[in-house]
Amino acid sequence: MAVAGSLVKSDDLIGALKIYQQINAVPETRETALKIARSYQDNKKYRQAVAFYELAGRTQEAEQLRQAFNINEEVRPVMLAARSTSELVHQVRASVVLVRAGNNLGSGFIVREDGVVITNTHVVGDQPNVTVRVYGKDSSETARELEGRVVEKREDIDLAVIQIQSGDLFRPVQLGRASELQIGDSVVAIGAPEGLEQSVTQGIVSQFREMGEKKVIQTDAAMNPGNSGGPLFNAQGEVVGVNTFKIIGGNPNTPSQGLNFAITIDQVLELFPKHMP
Repeated sequence: MAVAGSLVKSDDLIGALKIYQQINAVPETRETALKIARSYQDNKKYRQAVAFYELAGRTQEAEQLRQAFNINEEVRPVMLAARSTSELVHQVRASVVLVRAGNNLGSGFIVREDGVVITNTHVVGDQPNVTVRVYGKDSSETARELEGRVVEKREDIDLAVIQIQSGDLFRPVQLGRASELQIGDSVVAIGAPEGLEQSVTQGIVSQFREMGEKKVIQTDAAMNPGNSGGPLFNAQGEVVGVNTFKIIGGNPNTPSQGLNFAITIDQVLELFPKHMP
């Protein structure tokens, strides 16, 4: 209890909450979850506010936010102590995959326990079947290569859905909403740039744009070939975008830097509702 109390004083409420849960300190768990929920609500992170209000047993506040912001699905509280990037990466490692389609190589992420994966159309190309490399919860676990079938594509938006052909259960990501992001928010991109698996870059939200039919997040989180199709996470560990492309300046002597784009997860949810959790 003393350790948890010191964490509360240092504003590591998630760390304190984990300890309270481990020792089954119900009043302290609810009180701390309530503080976290109010903090998320103040910062307009309404989905995680709902999750922590429900954990605190404050169903009325949770229901008010659900109705106000049309949050209908189950939302899990994301336990990231002190908003640690390293902890975020550890928690989502098993949900980010490498996708190989013929000579194409890219990334993707699992959105359902039965192995539904989101990636880019330009990653899968014209291939009806692809290879999906799935990682363990930590680096000591051996990765598995499984067959995947492309079940739906939207070439105009550059999005594709893959179904892993396996009876196993997988670890899905938590889906957020790009609509809750603000310019300047921290984001993390994970993928396989140039085939370098499970690479992590960090940046901020630079702007929101519409490019043709695409609704995108502009970020300075570095992306390179192989990042395509991978997830863009917010600081709460929720996927808010699908990493898609970068702009390279026309002058090779002064290439553009920090112009990277991810299709919003909101658009993914709109286009592929039957494949979502």
